[in-house]
Amino acid sequence: MRKKEFKGNILNWSLFCIIIVLIVIIGIFAINLKNENKEYKNKINEYEKKISSLKSQINENSKQEDGVEGQTVEDVVEVTSEDYYISYSTIWLEPDEYTTISLKSDGTFSMNINLCEGVASISGNYTRTDGSITLTNLKDMPQGFTGSNVTEISFNIQGDGTLKVNNDVGCMAKDSIFSRK
Repeated sequence: MRKKEFKGNILNWSLFCIIIVLIVIIGIFAINLKNENKEYKNKINEYEKKISSLKSQINENSKQEDGVEGQTVEDVVEVTSEDYYISYSTIWLEPDEYTTISLKSDGTFSMNINLCEGVASISGNYTRTDGSITLTNLKDMPQGFTGSNVTEISFNIQGDGTLKVNNDVGCMAKDSIFSRK
């Protein structure tokens, strides 16, 4: 009988040790999760600060736009023969120097678009009306990415001379801002 009792005690003791080890492992895992959670919260706070700063810049730009009343679009911004890049991407929340556009005085354009997995070069014609630019006759538009089926890409000309895109194409998201190089 003592051998069976002894074996039972060893089994109980073994199960007790296994449970203690599992509790310790779960505790270590929980501490690591808590630390990772702090890191993510810090990153979120940093992004929220960036967003707040960018919103302030946008509000400031909006105030500047109000100051151009009575001027024609040509007085505010000259777009022909000018090169632009994305100075604020609504996807990346920072500049995207891969996406560029060159508007030429003969009414043609060339553009590099960040597709997130590479850069595509397209060309075509553009027209400018009061307050907007529209790219048409898009040549060499690659297929299989966001916006690959668009036939036109349009921009609103902002009061400070920047261009605000109206389409999602690749990683060039709607409302991204193009500034002159």
